[in-house]
Amino acid sequence: MKGILVILLLLVAGCSEVQEAPEEKVVIAITDFGFSPSQLNVPSGTEVIWVNRDVLAHNLVFEGFESGELLTDGYFSKTFEEPGSYDYYCSYHPELRGKIIIK
Repeated sequence: MKGILVILLLLVAGCSEVQEAPEEKVVIAITDFGFSPSQLNVPSGTEVIWVNRDVLAHNLVFEGFESGELLTDGYFSKTFEEPGSYDYYCSYHPELRGKIIIK
């Protein structure tokens, strides 16, 4: 009987624990004058990290904010909380374009 009571107490204690979801991070490489991947579909709360692997400087321009200059091996990160579609580009090289879609 004691064994059953101990098991029940352990089960109840385990059920009351709050478990946090694992932190989501995704890396986009800036290389060969392109974003890899150029389009990304991720859930809300994901941190997206851009890393410049090109020899030239780049930046990221979104509607309402920008990253600042990213030199070789420089990075910028942003956590996207609001669902929607976020287009961005490099103002130094306007043909470099990407999109983040948050579910």
